[in-house]
Amino acid sequence: IVVQDNSDEASLKDQISELGYENIVYNYTAGVVSFVDNFDLAIQLSNGKYAMIIGDDDGITSLALKVAKWADNNDICCVKPALSFIYFWPGSKVFDHDDNGILHIYKYNGNITKYDPREGVKSLLGKSCQDYLNNELIKLYHGIVRRDLLEAVRNRTGRYVGGLSPDIYLSVALSLMSKNEAFSINVPLTISGICTGSGSSQSATGEHTGSLEEAPHFRGHTDYKWNNKIPKFYSVETIWGDSAMAAVSEINPDYAEYYEPETLTFRCLRKYPLYKAEILSNYLKNGGNKLKLGMFFFSKVINKLFSIVKHEQKEKLQIKNNLDTIIEASKECELWLEEHEEMLGGADRRIDQER
Repeated sequence: IVVQDNSDEASLKDQISELGYENIVYNYTAGVVSFVDNFDLAIQLSNGKYAMIIGDDDGITSLALKVAKWADNNDICCVKPALSFIYFWPGSKVFDHDDNGILHIYKYNGNITKYDPREGVKSLLGKSCQDYLNNELIKLYHGIVRRDLLEAVRNRTGRYVGGLSPDIYLSVALSLMSKNEAFSINVPLTISGICTGSGSSQSATGEHTGSLEEAPHFRGHTDYKWNNKIPKFYSVETIWGDSAMAAVSEINPDYAEYYEPETLTFRCLRKYPLYKAEILSNYLKNGGNKLKLGMFFFSKVINKLFSIVKHEQKEKLQIKNNLDTIIEASKECELWLEEHEEMLGGADRRIDQER
């Protein structure tokens, strides 16, 4: 276990020492460290055959180690789990009321399927690098990845992580470097935490917007080159786009031909009218077509009308309130897994038996 700490002070060191575990590596890095450098340092300090990264507001379930052993026994390079446990820390600002530490549990079924991550990259690029969690990509953040694939990225680029947003950069870079099929397992291995300082919370509350100079992602970077296919302002959508394209540029530039700008242009025009001039200018400068964009807008309106009837949202099974920390949320998740073993769909037995 590696704890890479860039807090204001290193008080966490004493708390970890008191636990008495020899398998915890704690590293404190003072000063300004970029998001990607912090991730890179954590990976450098790790030494396992498989790796997983979570944030300081996230949690992990007891299934994670079992699935990693299953992957090792069956020569599987990567496993993408379900994000079925979502914990909102007290004061996350996502909710107008009852913002008191809320755990949402969503349906999962234990299905295990193969997918081609390079096809996932093509799909992602076709949607302007948006909604990357909904694409069949390799995930190190909340997923499991074999070490040799991480080393392949480092050998190609000189480092493990690039771009500005480490999670999407790693997803694209690892997917492009992979020569094997990856596996998706529809069970929760982690607990996705959302606190007031997280990108998910800022995106939901609209705080994740402004000029590029205001973006926290640039802290620790000097002379960063923003991708010219992406409008130059700060939002979750543009940060995703730039970081995904950074991975494409560094790993396999030929994949840039799959990039289609309409999804990003549509979303940014709808959500950030203040930056309309920059959004349209960037779209047209990169070969965009007004007629094509107009047809895209029209198709979105039609799809939205039909989705009122046909769209199926992820089924929420339970909500638990008044959980003060991720530790309490983790205990509730373990209790849920124990009491609802049938939801694993036999995946737990399959994992235990397959060698």
